[in-house]
Amino acid sequence: KEISFLAKRGKDEHAALWLIPLQGGESRKVSNHKADLTAYSWSPDGKQVAFLATEPVAKEKKELKDKGFSQQIYEEDWQPVRVWIATIDAKDEPRKLDLPGSATDVKWSPDGSSLAVTLAPTPLVDDTMMNKKVHIVDVASGRVTRTLDTPGKLGQIAWSTDSKQLALISAADRNDPQEGRLWIASVLDGKLKDISGNLEGHVTSIVWHEPDRISLLVDVGCSTYGASARLRDQTWQLRLFEERGPISGLSIARQGEAAAWIAHTDRHPGEVYLIVRGAEKPRRLTDSNPWLAEMRFAKQEVVKHKARDGLELEGILVRPLDEKPNTRYPLILTVHGGPESHVPNGWVTSYANPGQVAAARGFAVFYPNY
Repeated sequence: KEISFLAKRGKDEHAALWLIPLQGGESRKVSNHKADLTAYSWSPDGKQVAFLATEPVAKEKKELKDKGFSQQIYEEDWQPVRVWIATIDAKDEPRKLDLPGSATDVKWSPDGSSLAVTLAPTPLVDDTMMNKKVHIVDVASGRVTRTLDTPGKLGQIAWSTDSKQLALISAADRNDPQEGRLWIASVLDGKLKDISGNLEGHVTSIVWHEPDRISLLVDVGCSTYGASARLRDQTWQLRLFEERGPISGLSIARQGEAAAWIAHTDRHPGEVYLIVRGAEKPRRLTDSNPWLAEMRFAKQEVVKHKARDGLELEGILVRPLDEKPNTRYPLILTVHGGPESHVPNGWVTSYANPGQVAAARGFAVFYPNY
């Protein structure tokens, strides 16, 4: 009946949880924690919320900071992110869970009995990138009942509809530079199974919306595919079914009658798209930069080439806007960081990426996906 969001509004010192009615009206703040909330997950009945935040700064430390003692001590001043459970519109203080490490994600199970909490040993960069584990926490007692021994970097997690399993996006092993394999974990015994098969791509978004079916997005080369994993004869089978260009943030309606996502193209940055069951193609819902319709755009294409060892590589080439045949042009090589990252064939112009801006000034721009 309401939409929840995190915001720092008016005289707020910290990002708080707010609710606004779907039927209209004023939003109301439902948390008064003295530190920024970074993530949250609702209980199925909507009466409780689990949220992530650091502990409030101690009064003595705040007074010292106000007097100018604001130095930062490398790897010593960090504050672990804790998990709290609050009852909506109750006067009681939120309950802090005593969990090992610093939390980065929390998901409430559909049956309301458990939380899946992603914890790193510390909030330092190396730990949050490499050493996160999913812990199953009993809501009533606040105790960890199971820890899932994922093999490397960890991404999104999603509960099964019966609360007995979790789907996880995780790396293949400790040396895999990018989380991108789809794993299924049993909450009862903690066993993990990689169901990605021979997939040559990276799973980026998952929604477990039927007992025997998971919908997902998979980046392959410079594009994104819709895909599904189905359970047949006790075996999960993953199948790509439609290329949709660079998209992310998959969301599916409860009965599966509609799906939404964020998509960008070579003509516009990310916008919201919706497709309903039975429709031939998705419908664009937002137009954040209508002035782009009046712009001229340089030609953009995927370039494929082979490395010395025969491996086929790809990159995105933006040609000069007014390119003339048989004419040489200066080339800007735009190399992404990583090695986790890649450049999809969509919107490639931003504060640090010259893209169409350089093309309009007579340059070619190449983004190699090494």
